Amino acid sequence: MGQKCPCYTNKSTEENTFFNYTNDQDTFKNKQYEEYLAKSKFNNMTTNVPDEGYDTNYMFEDLSIEKIKLLQSLFRKHLFKKNLKPTLVQESTQIYEEFRSLFTSNNLQRAEEKYQKFQYKDNLNEPCILVNTKIILSKDRLSFYSGQLNINSEKHGKGFLLKENGSKYEGIWKEDQLIYGRYIDSDGSMSEGFYTNNKLTGLGSYLTLGSYSYEGNFIENEKSGIGKEETFDYTYEGEFKNNYKNGHGKQIFKNLGDIFVGEFKEDKISGSGCYLFKNGEKYNGSFEDGMMHGFGTYTWPDGSEYTGDYINNIKHGNGVFKMNNGKVYEGPFFEGKPHGNGKLTNTKGVIAAVEFVNGKILKKKDLNRKNLNH
Repeated sequence: MGQKCPCYTNKSTEENTFFNYTNDQDTFKNKQYEEYLAKSKFNNMTTNVPDEGYDTNYMFEDLSIEKIKLLQSLFRKHLFKKNLKPTLVQESTQIYEEFRSLFTSNNLQRAEEKYQKFQYKDNLNEPCILVNTKIILSKDRLSFYSGQLNINSEKHGKGFLLKENGSKYEGIWKEDQLIYGRYIDSDGSMSEGFYTNNKLTGLGSYLTLGSYSYEGNFIENEKSGIGKEETFDYTYEGEFKNNYKNGHGKQIFKNLGDIFVGEFKEDKISGSGCYLFKNGEKYNGSFEDGMMHGFGTYTWPDGSEYTGDYINNIKHGNGVFKMNNGKVYEGPFFEGKPHGNGKLTNTKGVIAAVEFVNGKILKKKDLNRKNLNH
């Protein structure tokens, strides 16, 4: 190739490590590999070292020059389209699988079983020069990437990144950045969609190993825009902002059987809306922090209706209560009961001045007795 292989020099760049030719005339024995793993520093990783990139040379610093040459050629077998002996191909696959399993946690296994295999979108694939590099371990030994690279040894094209904490990025990469794919965190929760600066932005989804799911729009990993959220307790479709239900939406309460359509603020029912109860009762009006608060109308299946003021789910202030027997009370309410001076109209249209105390009539005076027909 016009220059001496960097494997024979004390100083080699990542670029040279990837692009210079090495002969693979020897085989690598399982026993030798197991001895290397046993004495390597791989199992003594720390989590406080920043990821400084990938280097195939670094991960084999305890091996001899010949073994490094051999392993490098194994990992680059697709790069040079070289015909390898079956034993070498087998060793390469074994090494790859062992490193992959070391970075795979129980939660990750459970998540991949639940979410099924990631489906690549071929129309998003980025052109790349290096294909199917088998093992690239980070210098701090805290992450492991398998996939396609560009000429600068950056993740570019299809591939996945496993991290020491049990998380996994998988999808389409461009210049070391994930642009479309999915991320499974150490708890087994999965987010999938379009990424900008390694943050979910645009249409995507988020699922947990439990009962939570979200499909909709994201801005920098936060739910923002139109989306659908589902938990064990409810289903919500509507607007989100800054990771909260914010704006107009519809929520179905699975356990209660109730339905709300209206405004939300920071995950709570706040603003105007209509709440329909399973038993047929309905409130249409103002809400605050999940409670009827302000002015609204409450109706019952038997025909009764209240229109007036609410404070924290309780009739409190001025209102009109229409009873199913035709009587109407108009006046003040205190903690859910008529209280004070108001008017009571009977079924014949007779209006009386009344004084209520805690829901009981204390005084009553007809105001239009002279108009009654005998």
